[in-house]
Amino acid sequence: MEAYMPLIWIGLAVFFAICEAFSFQFICIWFVFGSLMAALSCIWFNDNLYVQVGAFTVISVVSLIATRPACKRLMHEKMTRTNSDRYIGEIGIVKTEINNDLGQGLVTVKGSIWTGRSADGSVIPTGTSVKVQDIEGVKLIVSAEAK
Repeated sequence: MEAYMPLIWIGLAVFFAICEAFSFQFICIWFVFGSLMAALSCIWFNDNLYVQVGAFTVISVVSLIATRPACKRLMHEKMTRTNSDRYIGEIGIVKTEINNDLGQGLVTVKGSIWTGRSADGSVIPTGTSVKVQDIEGVKLIVSAEAK
């Protein structure tokens, strides 16, 4: 091989670092480490391509295995409930009878009026307390509260 091989590996390391900077996730930082080790192997092992590729692969895989769990913990953020998902699990009152077959039903939850559908397909009469199970589009999927 030629004397330019370390420059190719360093160029790959820079490329992977730039990709990492624009990804906002840890997806190719391990390849930066592997590329740098391959560049060093050019100097240490007299430009043997097999050694370079081996060093790149081994260091990339080892660094992935060693750091991935910590990276996942750092990247995992607690999801903050916003907007409509804050209604899931809340208790509401049926204002208009819920009948899935007829496509009717209104539910008031936290002062807001929503179209309501029964989770199990049963008819829920007016005035019944219901618990919001899910939201599909602009419809609350509810179930009657046990008394």
